[in-house]
Amino acid sequence: AVAALLAAGAPVDAVLALDDALAVGALHALAEGGLRVPEDVAVMGLGDLAPGWARPALSSVDLGLDDVARTAVVMLLERVAGAGPGQVPPRRHEAPFRVVVRGTTGGPAGG
Repeated sequence: AVAALLAAGAPVDAVLALDDALAVGALHALAEGGLRVPEDVAVMGLGDLAPGWARPALSSVDLGLDDVARTAVVMLLERVAGAGPGQVPPRRHEAPFRVVVRGTTGGPAGG
């Protein structure tokens, strides 16, 4: 998609990819298009699963998947221990997230 945008002459100053692998693909397309990251275009992934895949190191949003998995297991075990529908009331869990800034964001000073 990034290559198609560049080929169409669309101005691109930032890319937020739906996951880190797509963000790495965007980095490659930008480099092939002669653009520098982060000087010309900032790139951010989602998941923070592969920060070492890219140079410069990929900025990403850590979605708190460890917390989500841990909470899901606890909730499942509570349901199983309740041994029946309606025995354990449903509850909501909001997972923490954090923006992990690395080398693919920031751009030039004042930019």
